[in-house]
Amino acid sequence: MYESLKDVREAALPAGEKADKIVKLSDAFAKMKAIVRYEDPAAYKHGIIKHVIKVIGEGIKARGDKALLEVFIEVVDQHGDEFDVAL
Repeated sequence: MYESLKDVREAALPAGEKADKIVKLSDAFAKMKAIVRYEDPAAYKHGIIKHVIKVIGEGIKARGDKALLEVFIEVVDQHGDEFDVAL
């Protein structure tokens, strides 16, 4: 999804055509998410957890704060089993 969106943004197309393609991609993505959520709710929850952890970890890494990243990893390791319960 994100690669397709990037391709559309970088394409040499008129703005209106880009907007059309982005809307279609968004609709398709929303439909896929809804299907996945209903077919396998546990996998959907785990996907959200994984994405959130990844985004936070990358944000900390980008700041260059190695000590904070180590603490973040430690907390995730300690409480990883609890994440599913919170959802």
